[in-house]
Amino acid sequence: MLIDMAGETKPVLKVSDILDPHRLVVNGIEEANPGRFRRGFVRIRDSTYVPPPAYEIERMISEMVDYVNASSDKLTPVEMAFKVHLWLISIHPFDDGNVRVSRLLAGLILMKRKLPPPIIKTEHKSKYLRVLMQTQYKDSLKPYYDFMSEEYVATLTEYITTARQSSLGDNLVPLAEPPKKYDLGVEYTRLLARMGTINAMKNGGRWMVRAKDIENYVRERSIREELLPRRRLKRPKGRARHQLSQRSRRSRGKRSERRKASGSER
Repeated sequence: MLIDMAGETKPVLKVSDILDPHRLVVNGIEEANPGRFRRGFVRIRDSTYVPPPAYEIERMISEMVDYVNASSDKLTPVEMAFKVHLWLISIHPFDDGNVRVSRLLAGLILMKRKLPPPIIKTEHKSKYLRVLMQTQYKDSLKPYYDFMSEEYVATLTEYITTARQSSLGDNLVPLAEPPKKYDLGVEYTRLLARMGTINAMKNGGRWMVRAKDIENYVRERSIREELLPRRRLKRPKGRARHQLSQRSRRSRGKRSERRKASGSER
């Protein structure tokens, strides 16, 4: 259903885009009144924030929908999605399922612009709820937008990593793993990655490579070493060696004289 809704780009948002996901989220829970706005007072657990009364919900939802459709070109899709998510969850229009519907609505707005929906990880749920409470209670937007931005960057990184893994046709592994097998230093391998000598990418701050690419590099390096043997420095002989020794002694003598002169000046 959401995929079909995402294909409808005009208008950007309709009231049904809010009610239909709610019907899906609380399906089978009659006391949650699936697909209908609440008719009474609602409380948010562990929060001092008081949502608006039920008689104001339809008006506030209409204002939000009108704003989104009139301002779709003034804000980026990400800004709009984050704004609507906070707006809807602050109205708290349903008896249950408000947080889930708000996240779905943010994802729907992004999907209509061909962008992936944000994913808030399970381990970050408590921080997510804490940030929402802080924003609603203290009317401070920065913590909320900072948190949502971090989560969305993490979401995009996961999508990109998955796409690159599929295109490479092989699973990526941490850079530190293959060098142990091939007796390569981790720092040296990381330098090769930065220089583009081997294919690598960053995921969550860690360099990731394919073991196959390390194998290819080691094999090619071995071939080069066989074809281009190392040149050894030849030790000078006879008169040439004597001349080098004399120049070295004269150089040391001059340095010694300069040190003595500088010492006497002091």
